[in-house]
Amino acid sequence: QQNFLEIMAANIRRMSQQIQDLTDISRIETGQLHIELSPTSFVNVVNETMQTVKNICDDKGIRVHLELPEELPLVMADKGRMVQVLTNLLSNACKYSRPDTDVTLKFMTRMVAQEGSEKMQPMVWCCVKDKGYGISAEDLENLFTKFFRSEDPNIRQAKGTGLGLSITKGIVELHGGQIWVESELGKGTAVQFTIPQASA
Repeated sequence: QQNFLEIMAANIRRMSQQIQDLTDISRIETGQLHIELSPTSFVNVVNETMQTVKNICDDKGIRVHLELPEELPLVMADKGRMVQVLTNLLSNACKYSRPDTDVTLKFMTRMVAQEGSEKMQPMVWCCVKDKGYGISAEDLENLFTKFFRSEDPNIRQAKGTGLGLSITKGIVELHGGQIWVESELGKGTAVQFTIPQASA
């Protein structure tokens, strides 16, 4: 009975996540995803995220190394949505890595040119880097496409809706940031994004 209850609970959690993902992607596409921007500390975002992904990391023996400058500026962000972004990226890094490997979560400040302008904007840059299976050049082109799942058997074995990165991209762009991925098959992946700093 205990085993059946655990299976039922796992299925309910998975179905709930699928419903939430479908709701989020629909709201992003229709411009109805509500975000509340306020000066936000990435320290608080990281702390909350690590509580969420701890079990996923521990189950595979993944070690997360945090590189967070002491004087990292606040960002203009919706804290809950930033936790969602970081949770998705760290969960992916753990799911698509071999056991007993390392994941690095790194932050730093950057000046980024605004689109269509020479004016530079202060941003906080974040990188989630793993030493996992990596992504082929062909798959990289489709990575942010809705429902995309790679045919790579290493990636196929991990459960997912194929919506996480599409949602993450939508949230980052709603914050005025950008997201991109660099990867080498068999050597790992680095997902990077930027978020505008809060005004001093």
